[in-house]
Amino acid sequence: MRQRQRGRGPETEGCTPVPDADDGRPARIQKFLALCGAASRRGAEPLIAAGRVRINGVVVTNPATPVGPGDLVELDGVPVGPREHRYVLLHKPLGTVCTRFDPQRRRTIYELLPPDWGHLAYVGRLDINTDGVLLLTNDGTLTYRLTRPEFEVERDYEATVRGKVRPEVLAPLLQGIRDEGELMVARSACIVSTTPYSTIVAVKLTEGKNREVRRMLEALGLVVVRLTRVRFAGIEVGDLAPGDFRELAPEEVEMLRRACQPVACPSRPPHSRGP
Repeated sequence: MRQRQRGRGPETEGCTPVPDADDGRPARIQKFLALCGAASRRGAEPLIAAGRVRINGVVVTNPATPVGPGDLVELDGVPVGPREHRYVLLHKPLGTVCTRFDPQRRRTIYELLPPDWGHLAYVGRLDINTDGVLLLTNDGTLTYRLTRPEFEVERDYEATVRGKVRPEVLAPLLQGIRDEGELMVARSACIVSTTPYSTIVAVKLTEGKNREVRRMLEALGLVVVRLTRVRFAGIEVGDLAPGDFRELAPEEVEMLRRACQPVACPSRPPHSRGP
C-alpha cells in the first residue's frame, strides 16, 4: 500500500487574524471555535452556553456573537486562535463519504487524513459512489468562491455509462436539463471512448448541484456505472493513489485563486457613426 503523504504538524495558535466565514464575513464565535480546531460547530454550543468562552475577558453565551479582528478569544482561560491556512488534495476513493461523523458507520474522508486535520472543510461534496479530486482547506473565503455558481469555477467529470452512446445524444446537456425544479447546464460534454458495451463521457460543469452529473445523464436515459471527478479548478490527482493526499504547492493555491476571480465584462466599443 502506498505511503500516504503527510504535511507539517499543527501550527502555533494565536489570537489574530479572525478566520473568514464561508460567505467571506468575519466568523461568529461558534464558527470561530470550529475553524480554530477547538471544537466542532455542534460541540462549541454547549461550551459557549456553559460560559466557558470569553471574548476580551467577557463571558459570551450567544453562539452568534461575532469575533472581530484583534479580539482575544479564550476557552477555559486558554487563548484560542486560527491556524495557518492549509490546502490539501485528496484522491477520494469509492465507498467513502464526505462527512465527519456518519450515523451509518461508513468510512469517512476524515479517517484518511491526520487527526489534526479534522478542521479542514471539503470543497464540493462527492457522494459515496464518486471518486477523484477532492480539495480540503480551512480558508473559508476561498471555499466560498470556489463553490459559488457566480464564480463559474470549472469541474471536470468522466462518467462511464452502459452501452454505446452517439455524440448527438449529449446535445441536451449543453442546452440545459430541468430536474426537480433545477436547471442544470453543462459547459461542455463529449465522448471520450466507446466499446460495444460502455461509453466514457466527459462533462464540464461550472456549479455543483447535488448529484448533478448523474441526474443529467439519467435524464437522457443513460445508466451511470462509474463517476470520477478528474479535475477541479485545474487541479488533478496526478499520481496519487486512491486514499492518498498531499498539500498543494503555492503555485497550485494561486491557480485556485485565479480560477475564482470574477470575469470582467469586455468594454463596449464606442458607437460608430453610420454612413
